[in-house]
Order: sequence, then C-alpha cells, then structure tokens
Amino acid sequence: MPNWVEQNHIGLQALKKPTFKQWESLGEDLEMVRYSISFLLGDWANMGQDIFEEDWTQATSIFSEYTAQTIANYASVCRKVPYKNRSEGLSFSHHQAVAKIAVEQQKAWLAIALNDPVENRKLTAKEFRAILDDYPTYLRRCHAFVKRAVTLAIDPTQKRLLTDAVKALAETYKDEKGVYPDG
Repeated sequence: MPNWVEQNHIGLQALKKPTFKQWESLGEDLEMVRYSISFLLGDWANMGQDIFEEDWTQATSIFSEYTAQTIANYASVCRKVPYKNRSEGLSFSHHQAVAKIAVEQQKAWLAIALNDPVENRKLTAKEFRAILDDYPTYLRRCHAFVKRAVTLAIDPTQKRLLTDAVKALAETYKDEKGVYPDG
C-alpha cells in the first residue's frame, strides 16, 4: 500500500490527501488484486510449499473467505500452468481449462482464447472449455476457415494468428501416425 493510505480488514483510510493520479493508481491496484486473487492465493500456497517444505494448509486459516480445498484448487492450477505461460488478458477460468494440457502447448491454446482467429475475438471461458473438450470439431472449423481465408485474402495479422494457431493445434493433436483426429 502507498504510504498515504492505511489499510486493514475493514477498509482504507487516507492518511494525507493523495493526488488524483495516486488515488486512481490505488484503484487500479485494487482491481488487479480482485481480478487476480485466485492466482495470488495459488502462487502463495505453492511458494509456501516450495520454500518452507511444509504442509501449507495449516496457514490457510488466515483466509476466512476461502476453504483449504479452494486454495488447494488454486494452487493446483498455478502449479500446472507456470507463470511464464499465463496470459494477463484471460481469467483464472481460462487458465484452469488449460491446466490439463501439456505445459509446452498451454501458451498456444491461451493465445487462441485471447484472440480466436476464427471468431476474431476473445473467447469466454465457457467457449474455451467447450473447444478444449471437443478439439476435433475446432480443428475442422480452423481448416475450413483457412481454406476460405486463402481465397478471401483476410487481414494479414488475422491470417498469421490463424496459421500459428492451426500449427500449434496440429502438433498437439496429431496421433502417432501424424494424422489429425477425425480427419
């Protein structure tokens, strides 16, 4: 917290008058904490486990709003999706969806969630989970879109995103004979 603010369990109090920029910056910091609390608690639990090599669940009692199981779930996702693979523009739910995927493929999938080249927009966590649960259908959509895109001369940036996404998907889901599922 900035030195002009006192913070405790019941709120914030200004110790001296901040500038508008300082006050606005504090609001942005608070929003970041609200949006990222699942990541923060998960990483905190993993940090305790890694540094102190103890069962961190005993320390979770300091969080009255979260059960040990909830924090364990956050920690599991954070452990499975390393910090370097995470995307700031996506929710914890998006990251939870890729936790079951190989670490090497997570960035490619999160890039698709952030800007689906077929839809040309950010996917909701629900849409993203549906794609991950039925990737052969998504692959067919991508291949059909690529065929159309080549003839339609789409925006070069969208075309590059789509090509990169299809390559990542292809590498992820080829079977041992190098064939895509369902086609």
